[in-house]
Amino acid sequence: MQRKQALIQSQGLLSRTYIKWKDQVTDALMNFESLFNFENIDDSNNEETQKNISNIIKQIHTEITNHLNDGKRGQLLRSGVKTAIIGEPNVGKSSLYNFLCKKKAAIVTPYPGTTRDTLEYYIDLFGYPVILYDTCGIRYRDVNLIEAAGVQITLDTIKSSELLLLVIDAEKYHVWLNNTEKGNLLCYVKDYIINELQVPDIINRGATNLLYLFKKRCLIVINKIDKIQIPMEDDEDVSCISVTTNAGLEEFLNNINKKLKDM
Repeated sequence: MQRKQALIQSQGLLSRTYIKWKDQVTDALMNFESLFNFENIDDSNNEETQKNISNIIKQIHTEITNHLNDGKRGQLLRSGVKTAIIGEPNVGKSSLYNFLCKKKAAIVTPYPGTTRDTLEYYIDLFGYPVILYDTCGIRYRDVNLIEAAGVQITLDTIKSSELLLLVIDAEKYHVWLNNTEKGNLLCYVKDYIINELQVPDIINRGATNLLYLFKKRCLIVINKIDKIQIPMEDDEDVSCISVTTNAGLEEFLNNINKKLKDM
């Protein structure tokens, strides 16, 4: 994809595209001015000309919008998609990080707060360059200065990332479901983000479904399903996995692939 984009640019396609838009705008402007330069013009012709001008402007607007989106996509392909694994301490972020890196790039222990700093690793996922971040678990109680600094780095990483992998502990989710009337994953994620992680800026609080919940691309990852049975979510924005037993990891990768394709 990177070579293809470089080839297109080298052949001057972008230059020709810009010239085409300029010519189309010039023609539309001339036609618009002509509406005022002729007296007693047929009203039906007048309306037809206005309609043609409107259609041309709408087409140019659509093409420019798509072009800008492609430009952002091209930049991501060159520099890599910044992808942050986020969540509370001890939910399996580092284990997931090691799985995606295909090596033991992060230390994994059963003790919360093991990761104190954000780790960074360049990987290739389905042909897409990805800058993967393993972040310090977000918590605000019983933390020392070093861990607090790590949490702040995590918050900064969330802001600068294009894709988030939000990791949730299946056991905690199960307990919450049992203690909440008419609870569902949407309500839990809202509560998790607002009250536990305290990063409300990444979601739309009024969202009524997961599709419109996040302000940036996010894949919800419910980890540790080997320890407890939970309702399985039939949603490409959600992956139920166990890094320990490899359950659900193939579907998880497929969902990441879909997110990267949509970038």
